[in-house]
Amino acid sequence: MIKMTQKEVDKLFSKNLQRPHSLPAKIKSTKIRTEFVGPANIKKAEPGKQVINGSVPSKSNLYIPHGGGMNKSKALQAYEKNFFIQCNKYRDAYIDGYFEFYIDLFCASQRSDLDGCMKIILDCLQRIRAIKNDNRCVKIVASKFLDKQNPRIEFELKEVNI
Repeated sequence: MIKMTQKEVDKLFSKNLQRPHSLPAKIKSTKIRTEFVGPANIKKAEPGKQVINGSVPSKSNLYIPHGGGMNKSKALQAYEKNFFIQCNKYRDAYIDGYFEFYIDLFCASQRSDLDGCMKIILDCLQRIRAIKNDNRCVKIVASKFLDKQNPRIEFELKEVNI
């Protein structure tokens, strides 16, 4: 496992993702277990697939009312940061054409739903510049499995010509 200090993570994160000024500089999650996973811990997937370890936060934990607007929850901020660190295959790929999205969701419980996870994951892909815009997705193939010991997602993006 690769261990990183908060300072190293913030430096890596800030180079590629701009943090809105309204968000805290440090993320300390109380609802989810935040663990930055390195290559030693990543489970091997089928060739061509990217694996992101950890549970995707639920829809109800996405945004928190703040003043007149909405801020991302700490759970969502932590997941985005963890996603950025683990997604080495597609980071900065910047697919600006049409694409197909294939995903296997391995949940710790049956309570997680596919549709809630899809928006979060597509937003993460857009944020790390894997895709230009999630409205260019023309096909989604999603499957859900139960894996209490190792919740994760395995996905693949395929560019298509239309």
